[in-house]
Amino acid sequence: TRLSRRARPLARSPRATPGSPERFPSETMADWAALKAEGNDAYKKGEFKAAQAKYTEALTVADLSGADRATLLSNRAQCFVKMGEHAAAVEDCTAALELDSANVKAQFRRAVSREAMGDKKGAIADYRDVLAAQPGQVECRRALMRLDPEAAESASAARARKQRKLSPDEVSALQEAQGEAVRMQRQVQQAKQRAAELARRQRIMSITRSEVSKSAQDASLFQHVGKMFVRVPRATHLKRLDAEKASLDKQQAGLERMTEGLQAKAKAANGALRELADAAGVRIAVPGESA
Repeated sequence: TRLSRRARPLARSPRATPGSPERFPSETMADWAALKAEGNDAYKKGEFKAAQAKYTEALTVADLSGADRATLLSNRAQCFVKMGEHAAAVEDCTAALELDSANVKAQFRRAVSREAMGDKKGAIADYRDVLAAQPGQVECRRALMRLDPEAAESASAARARKQRKLSPDEVSALQEAQGEAVRMQRQVQQAKQRAAELARRQRIMSITRSEVSKSAQDASLFQHVGKMFVRVPRATHLKRLDAEKASLDKQQAGLERMTEGLQAKAKAANGALRELADAAGVRIAVPGESA
């Protein structure tokens, strides 16, 4: 009797279908959270392919809730985004949103991939939905400014008109950022005042030296020493003035470098304050800028 050939097992697909998961050995199916954690660790290391494989393996675990399965799909979609596989990312995000319509991360990641694929209309729709759920999402606002500037500007104006109560965390963050911006601006002003004083002393020094230079070669000049005035030779006086001028020039150069550094820090502090204010949808005074 001719024996029938034993059927060869089907190769496991690298991307499991959420509705009908393929089975892995029981020891790997038992703990989907551990697989998810391994995927997260791989993602943090930049090992996106390995992370995607772990999320895929976790998706094969039976009896996952819809929200958990949506989270895994969204995470795997982010791996696809990083690898430039945007069609796969859109597919996973769509599946995740069907399971959990409140999964904002999946919506945002689908928007990113749709934009990358040239689906402007779909990307705008997703970005708007994310912004409706999270009004402080700065990346969405910037994306809408790129894709639909007029609509984004209208939405921004509407938010500015709308009064809302800030959360304690938002208030605290704004106060801290504003305090830092004010502190840096004050330091810049103090540095400028010191620079102005040094410049005044340099002008006086220049005038004094010019006058001393006009005196006779063998002249003796009065020099203020403590509470007394003593006569010193012209050459000695000029030498002292030159030394003081060199010291002032050195101080001025150092102060200019310090001022440049402070101005850069003040600009960064103002930028951080402005970004927080935009995210909170409020107007706030930025130090050094007119209202």
